[in-house]
Amino acid sequence: MSTSTTTPRIGYGMRKDAVTATYAISAGSRARFKEIAHRSGMSAGHFLEVLADQLPLDENGVPLFLSEQAAERNEEPKLKAG
Repeated sequence: MSTSTTTPRIGYGMRKDAVTATYAISAGSRARFKEIAHRSGMSAGHFLEVLADQLPLDENGVPLFLSEQAAERNEEPKLKAG
């Protein structure tokens, strides 16, 4: 009996307006992201979609963890323009 190690994925053609997300990040960050997604029972793409939909934001649309860190330093959150 073989055990499947594949992560459940959203069915082919189920996403509307699907695009490929291509971001330059460190290999370590990518591996960590994929591991978190896998442990959550999702593909990395599905996990990214859920994260984007569920990430708590402040009144300015900035993720809470960034605005809280900035508030502790008495400064505005610094985000790179993309």
